Amino acid sequence: MLQHDTEYLTREPTGVGLDVPTWLVALEEEVEDVLHADWQGCADYDLAAAIRPALLSYEQAMAELDRWTGKKDAAG
Repeated sequence: MLQHDTEYLTREPTGVGLDVPTWLVALEEEVEDVLHADWQGCADYDLAAAIRPALLSYEQAMAELDRWTGKKDAAG
């Protein structure tokens, strides 16, 4: 979605190239907000508790990677 929106917003250049487009300033502010969000330093927020890790065997991990990349194993 970000790539689609970026392509849409950059189809027609605006200004003389000296002024940063407002959409780019807004995007930069969003990134800064996420990088410096208050919850990151908050002891009450436990990411590991919110998203439990899944422990996989080597074979399970390789099968997942193959599934993500569209590869099939010798049996499939």
